[in-house]
Amino acid sequence: MFKPPECIQVHRVHNVGRITRYDFSITGATADEAAPLLVSAILEGFKLFIDDHRRDDSEAGLIFKRLGGVLQRMNGGHGYSSKWTVVSEEDAIVEAAATILATKWGPPNGSGHFEIPNDQLLG
Repeated sequence: MFKPPECIQVHRVHNVGRITRYDFSITGATADEAAPLLVSAILEGFKLFIDDHRRDDSEAGLIFKRLGGVLQRMNGGHGYSSKWTVVSEEDAIVEAAATILATKWGPPNGSGHFEIPNDQLLG
């Protein structure tokens, strides 16, 4: 069951087929405080997308997912994406914090969304 971390404010929830998307802004937390909370909220089958402005691209994102108990990451944006690669919890937290710190547009403390499979919403 999805329980949003306390460091985010969910401002839109919408069903997009087999998943429900939770759009959020980071509030009341620094990047170093928010990053571990966001990464620890990625349960099996969940995806986390953090808006990524490190390439000066307002449509880019740092994406994490957990499948088979393994945390994976990918970068993507308008017209490009990397491959999924395995990442440690520690490296995911460091990269998430760096991505949040690079925020240039939108909410000042960063934003993104979680994607939760509908069959996991009720726990």
